[in-house]
Amino acid sequence: MKLPIACEQIAIDLQRILQVLLNYLANAIKFTPEGGTITLNTRLASCLDEAQTLPLGDADQSFPTDPTSQFIVLSVRDTGIGIPLNQQHLLFQMFQQIDGGFYRSQEGTGLGLVLSKRLVGLHKGRVSFSSTPEIGSTFSAWLPLV
Repeated sequence: MKLPIACEQIAIDLQRILQVLLNYLANAIKFTPEGGTITLNTRLASCLDEAQTLPLGDADQSFPTDPTSQFIVLSVRDTGIGIPLNQQHLLFQMFQQIDGGFYRSQEGTGLGLVLSKRLVGLHKGRVSFSSTPEIGSTFSAWLPLV
């Protein structure tokens, strides 16, 4: 993974952020069929550049919204089975898993994304995702630069 040059300006607990990435990667591996692709990406973003795609978060999180605020965005993208739109609201709820044959056949506690969101929030960041059934999903952690 190649990190952008400005990363020396980020204050993180590396072990916790690695746990977030491992949670994202574990889900991508679990839900991507053989022959699919999983990509780990890093990029710099600003509120100004990303006005249409800023992540949503809890109202109590202190998330920089100044147009010049800078973030490093860590993303895991897969070409897996995707998540049905009518079940995406369950993703960040404790002990919840997506219903459906293939989803239910996969083991898990339903805590990985919840813990990831919490860990990113403790870094004053937010998480985002996009998913299209039969196309794949992208999960991202937005971490503010200091």
